[in-house]
Amino acid sequence: MASSRNLVVRVQFLKVVNSYNIQTKELNQQEFPYFDGNITNFFTRLQSGYNLKHVKAIAFTFMGGEFSNLVGFYNFRLKCREFCEKHQIFYLFLDSNLFQPFSLISQTKTMVKEGEKVMIFLLDLPFPPSSLAFIRQKKNYRFVKQVCSTFSPFTQQWQEDMFQGLNPKKIIFLKFPTKCHGLSDLEKAQKFFKSYNPIVVDFEDGIAHTMETTVNKVLHLMDEKDDPYDVEVPCWRKFEIRYNGRTLIEAGKTETAPFQRSIVVNTVPKKSVSVSLFCIMYKLYIHITFISDVWYVFDSSRTC
Repeated sequence: MASSRNLVVRVQFLKVVNSYNIQTKELNQQEFPYFDGNITNFFTRLQSGYNLKHVKAIAFTFMGGEFSNLVGFYNFRLKCREFCEKHQIFYLFLDSNLFQPFSLISQTKTMVKEGEKVMIFLLDLPFPPSSLAFIRQKKNYRFVKQVCSTFSPFTQQWQEDMFQGLNPKKIIFLKFPTKCHGLSDLEKAQKFFKSYNPIVVDFEDGIAHTMETTVNKVLHLMDEKDDPYDVEVPCWRKFEIRYNGRTLIEAGKTETAPFQRSIVVNTVPKKSVSVSLFCIMYKLYIHITFISDVWYVFDSSRTC
């Protein structure tokens, strides 16, 4: 008997909710009231908006500013897990800033041989161009590096600094709507990388196809559809567990999620273990006091 769960729902920034029917290809959109921090009310609205018996998966995409602190975000994730497991719905969390450029490989159907690399350049932003590098594995792609340079863009020194020995086989340009003074980054980049015959994607066009990529990602993770253009989800953060100045557990931002590591910490009362989270824009320390011997489990979900 065929499953009636044909809807993939994407919740954007806890405000805009899209649903895609994988059978009929029908796409619908709803807008929720401004999220006031009441998690229970949010899931009540979500349940009233859809027949959950028809929902296969829910993907949550975030910008990072939806919650005032990590505790609120963590509590939301716990409620999400409880809600989705109760209704037998697959769920995952995606960083919007990360997923949108990553999805370009799928949208452009970019393929290279195993071991070869693809670079995506972010252009026409209010700051100098940056890039994301990916390596082709046997069945998918893996994110390997984010690169910025202090050299003047589109010079030989800048290219060497940006490439860092990566030697990409193909290049994709993601053009943002911000227009710089004079000649745009895109025009300069097309001329500079002419020999690579780069693919150009407009930011708005990329956004328009993000739902399609989200559905492919969900079905791929559920082992219902093989996606050769899939990019493994990295942490995009640097995590450290420290004790007495010594790093016990470390995970870099290119490490693939999910993963789990554990360590036994023999502490005395009021002795603290420092949990460090390094992000692109900030550095945060959380101090936890242990009263007795504990297992500390460092566990990431589908995305960090």
